[in-house]
Amino acid sequence: LVVTKIYLPLDAKTAEIEKIALDAIYSSPYVFLKKPQAVIFSQHLGERPVLLMKVKAYVLDHRFEFKFSSDITKKIQNQMIKKGLELEKNEVEISPKR
Repeated sequence: LVVTKIYLPLDAKTAEIEKIALDAIYSSPYVFLKKPQAVIFSQHLGERPVLLMKVKAYVLDHRFEFKFSSDITKKIQNQMIKKGLELEKNEVEISPKR
């Protein structure tokens, strides 16, 4: 299971961003689609409050974990920029889980 964390502004349009994230998962060549995928939102109270999006999915092979995280992060970021949606500045975290 790979969990990619992306920090968003509190007022982010979650429905639209969730669709972008799911599209990124399904279009990744590294994802194992026979296992479940999930996009989960929660508030994160650090130095400043933000919305934390966790994108969870399985990969075909454990060697693809970082490539998958990088792939979906780039796809999500590019689509959000294209649609005029904001990412929280300097706050992307990638952490494959075993």
